[in-house]
Amino acid sequence: MSELPLIIVNPASAGGATRDRWAQAASAMCAHFGPFQCAFTKAAGDARAIANGAARAGHRLIIACGGDGTIHEVVNGILESQSDTVELG
Repeated sequence: MSELPLIIVNPASAGGATRDRWAQAASAMCAHFGPFQCAFTKAAGDARAIANGAARAGHRLIIACGGDGTIHEVVNGILESQSDTVELG
């Protein structure tokens, strides 16, 4: 089990504003959560695959950083992993 939260970031969300504001958001998340791991999506379906792998690897908290599509993919990736120990943020 990984105790570090995983943040799955879609840098293209909000018309690229997520990419432009990521440094500020990462600083705020670090202040709140402490250390965390981060994975950036590059194409459609990436968030689903990353979330599925992370849940199977034992991440307890997975945070979706993006829009509706990113959240949808992350939720489906977690559900497909059949892990019952994952929290979504």
